[in-house]
Amino acid sequence: MATTDIRVWDGSAWVSLQGPDGQNGTDGINGTDGKTIADAQAFASTVPPVNNTTLGTATALATTADDGSGNLTLTLNLGIPAGLPGADGIVGSNGTDATVSVNNVTTNTLQPGAAASVDIHDASPLNPSDLTLDFTFNIPKGEAGTGVNILGSYPTEDDLISSHPTANPGDAYLINGDLYVWDQDNGTWINVGNIQGPAGTEAQVYVGKTTTTPLPCGSNATVAVQPAVGSTPGSLTLDFDFGIAAGCDGQNGTDGQNATITLDQVHLYEVCPGSEGAQFSQTSGNASNPVYNLDLSIPMFKATSSAEGSVPSNPCPGHMWIVTG
Repeated sequence: MATTDIRVWDGSAWVSLQGPDGQNGTDGINGTDGKTIADAQAFASTVPPVNNTTLGTATALATTADDGSGNLTLTLNLGIPAGLPGADGIVGSNGTDATVSVNNVTTNTLQPGAAASVDIHDASPLNPSDLTLDFTFNIPKGEAGTGVNILGSYPTEDDLISSHPTANPGDAYLINGDLYVWDQDNGTWINVGNIQGPAGTEAQVYVGKTTTTPLPCGSNATVAVQPAVGSTPGSLTLDFDFGIAAGCDGQNGTDGQNATITLDQVHLYEVCPGSEGAQFSQTSGNASNPVYNLDLSIPMFKATSSAEGSVPSNPCPGHMWIVTG
């Protein structure tokens, strides 16, 4: 079906971008996928106990930054509660460092529009000093691109310049299959080349190397995440480095027990830009052995194609509606 209008949601109403009728143009082609998360980084800090019987509150904050080229950088700041102090014990020998390793990593492909999510499970929950993680990444396919309207075509560049010595920002014409776009800053037509791009591929996320770094007694726990060497936005491989503090020697007394904190599931939700965030919620366990879920809200940018009577539901500011008829 032909496109009759393009509208953008400004936060309260659909604003039409339709201009005056142009000359008949050739059929449009599929557009490229929307913005992707091209990089991710995470930071962690220790939340001290409120008193000797109550853990501090776990916190999470997720933010995104746009590099201006259609890519998003996700930054995750986690506040991890410190364990409750145990009763004073006798002076003993130094303990061994805890280890974190990745057991299995699987990826499920979901239908376009489905919510992305990550499931993380401890493969050895009975051994708190040896954290073995199973990762399952549930990633939706990108939605199909939509056609665009071109104002017309000319046989040569000279014909275009003669007919349109000036134009409005975004005006475009075809010349022998190449797309010419008006450059408002320089006051000239620019040939951006053939508008047919290569087919996109499904994005994949993998866990690469996982390492642990021993820290001095009393140090804050740390976690560092960075793309692995050779990683690309369409096939993102993340390397994790966990910094774990060694246990401190206690004074004379009875032996104490360490608190165990378990991360059960991580869920990803699509939200409008400006509403991104993250939240921990305790699902089970007790004050000394809590089990948490982590909810991440990440902004998504969409373009929807539908008939005049089928208005898109729950739009975000900047959401584009291509009206067909």
